[in-house]
Amino acid sequence: TLSTLISLFTTQNLLWFIVMSAIQLMPIVVLLKSWSTSPEKDEALTRFVQFMMTGLLLLAIGALMLGWNHAETHNGAWSFDLAELDPSSIPDSIHSILFFLLFYGLAVRVPLFPFHGWLPQIAEHGTVAIAPVFLLGLKTGIYGMLRFVLPLLPDAVIQWAPYVVAFAMVGIFYAALLAMVQVNLRRLLAFAVVSHTSIVVIGLFSLNLLAFQGSVLLSVNFGLAITGLLLMNGLIFYRTRTLLMSRLNGLFDQLPLIGVAFFISGLSIMGMPGTPGFDSVHLVIEAAMEHYGALATIAASLGNVVAAGFLLWAFQRAFLSNHHQDEEQPSTTISRATTKESLLAVLIIGTLLLAEVYSESWLVLLDHSFDSLNQLYSAGNGEH
Repeated sequence: TLSTLISLFTTQNLLWFIVMSAIQLMPIVVLLKSWSTSPEKDEALTRFVQFMMTGLLLLAIGALMLGWNHAETHNGAWSFDLAELDPSSIPDSIHSILFFLLFYGLAVRVPLFPFHGWLPQIAEHGTVAIAPVFLLGLKTGIYGMLRFVLPLLPDAVIQWAPYVVAFAMVGIFYAALLAMVQVNLRRLLAFAVVSHTSIVVIGLFSLNLLAFQGSVLLSVNFGLAITGLLLMNGLIFYRTRTLLMSRLNGLFDQLPLIGVAFFISGLSIMGMPGTPGFDSVHLVIEAAMEHYGALATIAASLGNVVAAGFLLWAFQRAFLSNHHQDEEQPSTTISRATTKESLLAVLIIGTLLLAEVYSESWLVLLDHSFDSLNQLYSAGNGEH
């Protein structure tokens, strides 16, 4: 899995990226099939495979069209390499078609509304053990857009970016409102993923340097935070054998460090000052304001406010509340965290806080990475 992810994040060949994306799904499918914690795993797995294969099919068709176009303009020589695919040689008549094929193929993996239907089921019925690797796989959707869609199809991106942002704005509130009514903690986090990745997409399609930096930084920081939440969920499930909100209460007394790690991870997703999400969310909001004005900025900002609502409610319900709504499942004393589990919680807390302290260093690493992309869209937006 690690070698596949390294290949996936380093390749500049679109076809190889698609192949690695397909291979990366295999261990996830095996783990879901073998170690799932729910009797409904088969239905969730089938839905997951259907969505992923549809996305890969769209990507493959788009890649083949790009390769065919390259062959038409280079004496029959097919190529899928980013360095050899010339955006100016792509006919205007197929720009939008290629954009939809590649964008929709990657939007399934992000997942962006309305292509997220597989994620809540997988989160609820899948195994907690694969969650960090699984969510890293989700980031390949954002990476694929940044690596291939934006450089190869600038005209189509500029044309369709407002519509993408509009869908992302809807996705922020749609997923956030659904998260607030969930009774299962895993499903709540699944909708948190959909809501938050919509903010990342708004940043990405704001098409300026701040947008690119903020989107990548937000994607990385969100990955750290959601991994912390999912690992803490796993420790809770190990002790209680449930993640139903009505059966979780007063866990902070027995699991204080796990509670703190859950809380800090939640604050990071909200973009609170002092957490790694703050700087990245600020960059995305600033970029959205510069490119789209107040509406997209308000949507991204309110999305964080709603996220604060459902994440703080989940923390209060699971760790602080002593009221038991489910009378058939009385409260039981659970074991305290082991030394290893406490160290894991401390590691998550420390990683998130250090990521904020050194966020400027992360931005320095990204500073020159987007120069060519920024110049491309600065010129393109000037022309349009």
